[in-house]
Amino acid sequence: MPLIDHLGMTVDDLPAAIAQWDPVLTALGYTRTDADASVAWDRDGETELILFPAREQGTGPHRHGSVGWQHLAFDIASRAEVDRLHAIAIDVGWAAVREPKLYPRFNERYYASFVEDASGIRIEFAHNPPHTPPPGESSETSVFGDPAAVVPAGLQTDEFVLRPITADDAERDFDAIMETREHLRLWEQSTWPADDFTLEANREDLVGLEERHAAHRAFTYTVLDPDGAECLGCVYIFPVTASFLARSEVTAVGTDAWESVQAFVSFWVRASRMKTGLDARLLAALRTWFRKEWGFERVVFDTSETFTQQVELLEGTDLTLTFRLREPGKDADHLSYG
Repeated sequence: MPLIDHLGMTVDDLPAAIAQWDPVLTALGYTRTDADASVAWDRDGETELILFPAREQGTGPHRHGSVGWQHLAFDIASRAEVDRLHAIAIDVGWAAVREPKLYPRFNERYYASFVEDASGIRIEFAHNPPHTPPPGESSETSVFGDPAAVVPAGLQTDEFVLRPITADDAERDFDAIMETREHLRLWEQSTWPADDFTLEANREDLVGLEERHAAHRAFTYTVLDPDGAECLGCVYIFPVTASFLARSEVTAVGTDAWESVQAFVSFWVRASRMKTGLDARLLAALRTWFRKEWGFERVVFDTSETFTQQVELLEGTDLTLTFRLREPGKDADHLSYG
């Protein structure tokens, strides 16, 4: 139970205030209750918010910085969610005080926006993730293993769309896999996918990936063209505690600590799109996405040293080789760049 039971605010025009507050609080997961002379919103385990009409009309709006209300800050799960909530508020008439942006004067991770309603009541949408632990301390982020944690729904550019993969993607994914099978065998250091790999076998694989994503054990996003008709590749996001990584021999190339890595990422692009440089553009978009929407500052991008095309891609960026991994039974290392 919260220490603060409820928070009451006085507004000039109650119906107008409801029209501004209700969409925002609904988007935050609150439920509205109307009374004769007030309206309240509550959310399980949270402080109740109540709006009351002013006893004397025309006494507002409140002026920010004067005695009384300063602002109320909502703790938001991601930068993308800050952007979404800010847009909802603006659409229903809140005034933008500060657009969504980073606030390095608070800390290098603090991302927020500020808006005011018609009565001058200011609120903040703030995403302030924990600081990355120093080398040697665990940094596995809470999105892994917590099905209730909010993770980005996807990524969209003019060229491609990322969304969580499902079993319904089996046919599109299979087509991309079989076109790219020679590259994937290098990437996997195995005979997968075999020439006789079947659509049904791929569907079974995707059922497992979908279940793993829903449980937040790891995340898999399919990469599609903007129309969603063609699969262009796939992105895999793991915690460093994933079982296959726990079995691997990890060697640090520099001074970075393996335990400080927030996400271990691998990806592939279908063969025909590699020729157009899509893999480089996807990598650039992923780096921004992880930093801005996931709040990850320590991500490594992994490939097999036998997949020389992807090694050259990663070597051609400002990323540096930080870890070498050797899985049991594999003849070559995996290379992780961060």
